[in-house]
Amino acid sequence: MADITTQFPDTPSFQTVDFKVITPTITSETASGKKRRVGQGISFYTWTAKYAPLTPRDAGPIIGFIRYAEGPMYSFEVILPEISFTKCFSQPTGNVSVRSNIAIGSSNVLITTTNTGTGEVLRAGDYFKFANHSKVYQAVINCNTDANTNATYGTGNTVLTFASPTVSNVPAGTNLTITNVPFTAIIDATEQDITVGYGGMTEVEVKMREVW
Repeated sequence: MADITTQFPDTPSFQTVDFKVITPTITSETASGKKRRVGQGISFYTWTAKYAPLTPRDAGPIIGFIRYAEGPMYSFEVILPEISFTKCFSQPTGNVSVRSNIAIGSSNVLITTTNTGTGEVLRAGDYFKFANHSKVYQAVINCNTDANTNATYGTGNTVLTFASPTVSNVPAGTNLTITNVPFTAIIDATEQDITVGYGGMTEVEVKMREVW
């Protein structure tokens, strides 16, 4: 859970978001050119959110929230334009939930939808969240409920494959957030630059990173 219960302001909206996936890895290379790779942990996300020049009135809530978060001290949730939203044309109208328990370190899960028909659940590249997690995961292949998966797993059930591995257990029945996904984040800097120009027009960019 985030330390601050209110989300990062969504008005005014970010003009751009420079988004990165960080995968900590140690690599070494032998004299013959062979490379060895060892993962150091779970992938996480960082991003820089930039605003168009703002009036002092519009900039106020942004600057106020940044101060409220005390730099990297307190976590909060933020909805990222485009990134937090699915690329599916249509999704289940009811709940999507975990069909059976999954253990820490898993990268796929059997899910069930309240829809009895067929259709898209998540597209490759979509982000989603388990209700008992702060961590956000990313689907790596399209996840659909169709005739083939229904025949294998039963109506409304399908397998979701994702990155990175789960950071904690997920009990059966846990719901998924599959669009409008909030990232749990902190301000990823101890200093915050705010440029005030002619007429008070204010330029702000905010560096953030995922935490869980």
